[in-house]
Amino acid sequence: MGAVFALASATNDITTARPEAVSTGMRITFAVAAALIVVALVIAAAGVRARGGVR
Repeated sequence: MGAVFALASATNDITTARPEAVSTGMRITFAVAAALIVVALVIAAAGVRARGGVR
């Protein structure tokens, strides 16, 4: 997630980044994390369905 933040904040040195860049980096990082959670839930639900339900 650190790499996502660094890429999204679009700055060379995070210690001197403008607040707007940090805010954008955080927003995009959280959006990527949320998308990964949704993907994981979909994969888990598909696995449960393929086995015929929860046992």
